[in-house]
Amino acid sequence: MAKSPADILQRIETLLQAGRQQEARLLLLEYLKTDPNSARAWWILSQAVIDPVQKIDCLERVLKLDPENIEARQRLPALKAAASQPGVSASPAFVDESELPEPELSYGIKRVNLTRSEYPNSTIPFAAEREFVPAVAFSSGRASASLEKSQRKWWVLEGLFTLFLLGLIGLTSLYFWNQQKAQVAEDEANHLRETRAVALFLTDLPTGTALPAETPTYAATVDITQTPTPEILPTVGPPPADQIRPETGYFAPSFSLPDVKSNQRLGVSQFIGQPVLLYFCNTTSPACQEELDTVRALHQNYAKRGLVILVIDSGEYTSTLKSYKKYKQLNNHILVDLDNSVKNQYQVKSIPAFYFIDSTGKIVSIQNGSVYYPQLEEELKTILP
Repeated sequence: MAKSPADILQRIETLLQAGRQQEARLLLLEYLKTDPNSARAWWILSQAVIDPVQKIDCLERVLKLDPENIEARQRLPALKAAASQPGVSASPAFVDESELPEPELSYGIKRVNLTRSEYPNSTIPFAAEREFVPAVAFSSGRASASLEKSQRKWWVLEGLFTLFLLGLIGLTSLYFWNQQKAQVAEDEANHLRETRAVALFLTDLPTGTALPAETPTYAATVDITQTPTPEILPTVGPPPADQIRPETGYFAPSFSLPDVKSNQRLGVSQFIGQPVLLYFCNTTSPACQEELDTVRALHQNYAKRGLVILVIDSGEYTSTLKSYKKYKQLNNHILVDLDNSVKNQYQVKSIPAFYFIDSTGKIVSIQNGSVYYPQLEEELKTILP
């Protein structure tokens, strides 16, 4: 693919900065054959030639093509003053191009022998008038070899860069493949641990104990042994034993469970004098996940009226609950019922389940399954002061 004129001139300037004047002058020679009206090319040539007379001639051509070129206008008087000094070579600024050897280039520039009839509007003298090729001594053989060497260098660099990109793509693909493989292995290990945990849980159940409606999911197999502490009872004294049942019209059974956020052990007996809403749930239940938004709204709207909401999570470890995003968004108490003891004590058949307890500790209403927010508000009116 042929390079654009701007790319060629940029390449020539790079050669000049690298001290490769001979190659730069050779490229300028060929470029000016194809575009004699390029003010930028004549400006670069004024920096490539050494003879002061040739520099002056180049700058004059720049000003003919670009009268507004400030740099050329400022530089020309100083060069003319230097050229007028005794001892300065009076070599001609340019020679006929027939005296120059034909170089072999591969920069996408086709050599053209320009004539006045082909470019009648050009302001630059042509072969019959004054040739614009600078009088530079060079060897076409060495220049061609130098250019071929430069081309080979760029080809090698391009090849190395291509290999680097291919290697980088390969390493990236290998990294993501290993990550995916590790994730699959981790998922399989977690599934195996959960299966073993469920099996151990079922094995530890006493004979004749009814199984929960939902099989709890364990996030880890670490055994957490909860040390029970004495239950805090109301100052008025506990109700008679025959009046304590997990049913409407009876006093709520007491219990003591650890709070995920405060690590304190809490139960309904500690909130005598306040309306209490028990909410039994599990993070693996889609219905429970939806109800948590409703529970959060209830707490925001009725906490000022003394409502206490105890979220009782059944069958899951504390580490699982602490990492659960929706639990983090709740401001109320989240209690860990790891062995489902409280769930069985309240005879919860399915989750989610709501137990509405008034300020005396008596169960006023029980709702199983998903309940819409308006219905929950109506039930709350029976226990709120």
